[in-house]
Amino acid sequence: MRHLVSIERRATVAGDYDDIPDVWEQHAPAWIDIKPLQGQELLIAQQVQSKMTHRATAPFQAGVTSDMRIKLGTRTLEIDSVINVDERNRQLEFQLVEVT
Repeated sequence: MRHLVSIERRATVAGDYDDIPDVWEQHAPAWIDIKPLQGQELLIAQQVQSKMTHRATAPFQAGVTSDMRIKLGTRTLEIDSVINVDERNRQLEFQLVEVT
């Protein structure tokens, strides 16, 4: 695994005047391999999941869901889906959408 990232989850914090800001907190750091989708792979993925831009793999971590996101430096990647590869609790595969 070559990229150290932060897997983040949404945290709800009450703000002024009952305003609830969108705040993210770290769920866990993780080492991942990430690859942009290219060519026909991108075309096929976008037919099924309209905005998917990247695929990543990481060692298994319990509790990671598609409601979370990945921060890679200044880039933000929303987790579209999480797959427990072969249901062996050894590796996760992420389908990602880059938003920044």
